Amino acid sequence: MTQKNVLAATSIARIGRESTFGTTSSNMKRIALNGPQNPLGESKREMLPVNDASPYQHDFKSPVQGLQMGSPAKFTVDVKRIRNRLVAGAASADYPAVDSADALSHQILLEHWLGGCHVERGSTVAASPAPAAGAFTVATGHGGRFVEGQIIIINGLPRVVTDVTSDAVTIRPDLPAAPSAGDVVLNTFTFYRAESHTQTLTLEHAFAEASTAETQRRGRGMYGQCGWTAEMGKIPTLAFDGVSTAHDGPGDLSLSVVDAVDDMGAQIRWDGIAYLFDGTTNPSHVCVESSKVTCGNKWATPRCGSGVETVNGAVMVGGREGPPRVELMVRHDADQHTAYTAGTVRDLLLFTQAGSGSAQRLVGWYFPRAEIVEEPTSEAKDGLMYTKLVLVAKPNTTVAGSPLGASSTDLMRSPCILFLG
Repeated sequence: MTQKNVLAATSIARIGRESTFGTTSSNMKRIALNGPQNPLGESKREMLPVNDASPYQHDFKSPVQGLQMGSPAKFTVDVKRIRNRLVAGAASADYPAVDSADALSHQILLEHWLGGCHVERGSTVAASPAPAAGAFTVATGHGGRFVEGQIIIINGLPRVVTDVTSDAVTIRPDLPAAPSAGDVVLNTFTFYRAESHTQTLTLEHAFAEASTAETQRRGRGMYGQCGWTAEMGKIPTLAFDGVSTAHDGPGDLSLSVVDAVDDMGAQIRWDGIAYLFDGTTNPSHVCVESSKVTCGNKWATPRCGSGVETVNGAVMVGGREGPPRVELMVRHDADQHTAYTAGTVRDLLLFTQAGSGSAQRLVGWYFPRAEIVEEPTSEAKDGLMYTKLVLVAKPNTTVAGSPLGASSTDLMRSPCILFLG
């Protein structure tokens, strides 16, 4: 036996989007884990019992090695801002395709969770025709950078694009005032629910100490979901909870443990700015003590003898029975009981912002048609009464055209949007 002390706090993890199920991604990106973690430490092969009869009571029969499928894969990362704003002249590396070598680590993770990702460069507000609070024209030829259902940021405020006609953009809700010619229109990484979702991941983890290469692990054909936690005044986190279909190691997998620059920006503090509204009028801010977002995935794994560990792929089959769910704690508000009784459906915009000017970054959620599905309850905290709301997100019906028709896109009708901008 050769025993070693292995420091849990010194390790490197990498994540990649698979182009072929169960085959190691060719674009592995370093992802910074939140503290000491061993995300693939529970990887193991199933052991099949052998129950041959024996005349002896204690004649244990050695089991047969089974399949690797179903090993836990769990890790947590801090939610981070993007490094560079998506302005009109953003470099190509700032708005990479999720299946490219330049894809960001959190872009890969969030696209796997929700199913789709849209990202492009931004633009500026044109002088003519005169911009309005709810509609304006972007620079000539830039209209194609924006799509219905996505989030843009203008004058520090996130807004939903509801219509794009040539270079004319309509937003929801209105801005507090009409933007001025030359104002920056920032694009975002907009993540949305996809109807067809079969995307899987590769995850690699290696402890960084010298002479510990035998601890390296790789999980392939990985699928799961993220849990979002955002406490007021704290750094929000993403907790991935999934399984791998096959794994390599522990052993020397030739994984580099040389430090690499994090492709994401710095952590962002969650201050929980919220708008709960219906219509296009510029809404009023709602004070939210806390928020919790749940957006679960349910996966099916078709079996095939020629597949990876007899698995032919992973298909996300959930959705209708497990829609996006939001829990809000707001100051006592009798109007929320009225909204529940009436079945009122409203938009919900939750976000936080850090910095100002060219250094400003936003992270947030948009739920286009959210309905309170449980009767509001009252809870006491710090000597004050609060109202707890449970809302479920429904498909978007506020964009132009027919969001639920044959010409709609996944982004147009997505019941939830997570954006970084």
